[in-house]
Order: sequence, then structure tokens, then C-alpha cells
Amino acid sequence: MYPFITIRLFLFCIGVTLMVQALGQSSVLQSGSWYKVAVETRGVYKITYEQFKKMGFDVGTDPRRIQVFGNVGGMLPQASSASRPSDLVQNAIFVSGEEDGSFDKTDYILFFAEGPDRIQYDVAREIFLYENNLYSEKNFYFLTIASDNGKRITVSENLGNGTAVIREY
Repeated sequence: MYPFITIRLFLFCIGVTLMVQALGQSSVLQSGSWYKVAVETRGVYKITYEQFKKMGFDVGTDPRRIQVFGNVGGMLPQASSASRPSDLVQNAIFVSGEEDGSFDKTDYILFFAEGPDRIQYDVAREIFLYENNLYSEKNFYFLTIASDNGKRITVSENLGNGTAVIREY
């Protein structure tokens, strides 16, 4: 009987250890210098040279190492069984003029951000659903300079207009 209890206790301890390791992950915010950017609506945001400097970052840094982290807008799900992010996700950004390795006065950063409210399309009902965030009027993104290059938006060639030309009504 004692070996059976010992084995169950051992398996329980392993399970608890694995759960603590999974839930006790370290955050990307735990090291480095960060600047918190608040956004109220969904859209593309621009950070200029002057704004970057006012944030306290060294403008002499290599702009290829600039990173932006954040999560989608909306409230976290109420059900504890629903999936949710365990940490901030790095967002792809566009940095104008980063090719020369310096952040100059004409350079800027563009990134897409979600506001605190959630808008999604219900395909089955063919309607848009709007969820007002009851807990916050802002969503937050975090800017940092990392030791490695950050994610970038891939720039593609313009494929033309792409819309049909209507000549008769």
C-alpha cells in the first residue's frame, strides 16, 4: 500500500511543479527599458524622432532593434477555461529609414494597435459585433530597444488598383 501512495504523491508533485513552471512564466517586461503607449482607438500610430527622444530612448541606437509589444483589444474572457495570452506578443512594425542603422530626425515608427473595445464580424449572421470594454478606456503597447532585431512589416510591391472599372450604370 505504501509504494502506491508514494507513487501517487510523486506524480502529484511532478504535476504541481509542471503547472507552476507553465503559469509562472517570466514576462518580457522583466528586463530592459520600456515605454508604455496608451491607445484609445484601433488604427495605425506614428512615433516620430522627437517623440522617441522624449520617451527617453537614445536616438543613436540602431532602429532595427526597436520592438513593440502588446495584445489585441477587448476584455479578457470571463470563463476561466477560455484561452488568453500569457504574455505580451511582439507586434510587427515599420521603421522608416532604419536601413542606415541610425534613427535620424526624418525617421519614424508605424505600428497597428487595437483599442480597448472589440469589433468582430460574425460570418454566420453576417453582422459586426461590438463589445465595449467595461474596465478600461485605453489599450496599452510597450516600446523597447532589444539586443536583437525586432519584427517588421513586410513591404510588398504595389499590385495596382485591383478594383473593377465600372463604365455603365
